[in-house]
Amino acid sequence: MKILSAVTVDEDGNETFDAGVALDKLRKSVELHMLAIYHDSDSNPWKLPKKWEDLNPGEWSEVFQDGIDDRPGNSIWAMNRRYLVSPINGTLKYNRLGQQERGDLNNPLEKASLVLSDVSLTVTEAQYYDCIKLLETFSRFRTRVDVSHLRPIMPVKEDCRAWWRYAVLAGLRQKKLCYWFSWERTRYLCQLRRRYVQLYATLLQQAPSVDIYEIRQIEKILDSKVIILWRLLGHAKVETVKSKETLHKKGSSKRRWWPFGWNSAGLPSEEGGGLEPQLDEEQLTKEEWQAINKLLSYQLDDELSFPVEKVSPNTIRFLVDVSIGQAAARIINIGHTEVMCGRFEQLQVVTSLYLKSTRCDVTLRYCGLSSPEGSLAESVVCEGKTNALDVSFVRAPIGMDLDWQFVAKISPCYVTVHI
Repeated sequence: MKILSAVTVDEDGNETFDAGVALDKLRKSVELHMLAIYHDSDSNPWKLPKKWEDLNPGEWSEVFQDGIDDRPGNSIWAMNRRYLVSPINGTLKYNRLGQQERGDLNNPLEKASLVLSDVSLTVTEAQYYDCIKLLETFSRFRTRVDVSHLRPIMPVKEDCRAWWRYAVLAGLRQKKLCYWFSWERTRYLCQLRRRYVQLYATLLQQAPSVDIYEIRQIEKILDSKVIILWRLLGHAKVETVKSKETLHKKGSSKRRWWPFGWNSAGLPSEEGGGLEPQLDEEQLTKEEWQAINKLLSYQLDDELSFPVEKVSPNTIRFLVDVSIGQAAARIINIGHTEVMCGRFEQLQVVTSLYLKSTRCDVTLRYCGLSSPEGSLAESVVCEGKTNALDVSFVRAPIGMDLDWQFVAKISPCYVTVHI
């Protein structure tokens, strides 16, 4: 990527300084130049005179920007470069209307427009194989992460027995087989569970004396599912303690049921009378609550506040417009021969968000699919139809008793079959 910039602009598109208030009109512009993704298959590792963290910005540009910038890629870094996504340019513009401009229902309150230039996607057979290998690596990682806590820390030559034990336990866990524990092992795990639940429950109560390091050491030898189960036990223990404390407070706040005794002369009892004045002091009157609410909702400047404005159901709250001039995707085999190519022109996707409805319109002017033998499918423009595809989807249409509405119009398309 060569340039990525985001600035505030005025009505003419010139860069300016935003001096407006929070709810005033706002215009932003984002520009993207020469964004590319490449993957070189069967290439040798790069040998640099410095470490990656010691490279300055100029050296980084020399390594990565050659071939992506306007300059041709003739250096050793850009040799045999294979692009997955060829360099593309794009602009994103954001516009938010001010308070005095929100009268027209046809103008959205907020609008974001993204315009991309020619987009080219190319995948070779070697790149496809490398992607499969990468996905296989992630799959192996997901398989091994369940038994990673059983993996010994020391090398194989130092403790072969630990590694044999790791192989047996990992195999049994992956095969979902049950194995017997010795009595000492069972008793040790029970003690470990009690200790972990006690420490975790203390941690939930935000006690300063809890040892977090001991919790982390215990979690290193446990499976993730066991940790979740023991933590649930800790939460249950804390909830039980809280419920007992609540019941105890409710019981202690009640007066004694025996009307005769030392407190029958009207003197306040130790249990009931000592708590009632405290509760009376904590209770607030209705006027005091209104004063607190008025104080919390008060703001110094009305322009800096965020009132909940009344918006008509037909008003477009947010509009997203995505436009792509031309785009193509190609598949190339190991012999550098194009196997299949698909392309389209003038794709536009407009999404409008209303108060309770959503509308999405998709238009496509041209689309086609070709192979080395020739064209396989191609759209044509006939009289009265300028687009190859018109799709409209509306969720909860306004003024209609429908959950959703879908309309699609497809122009004639020629399909060629070679036998």
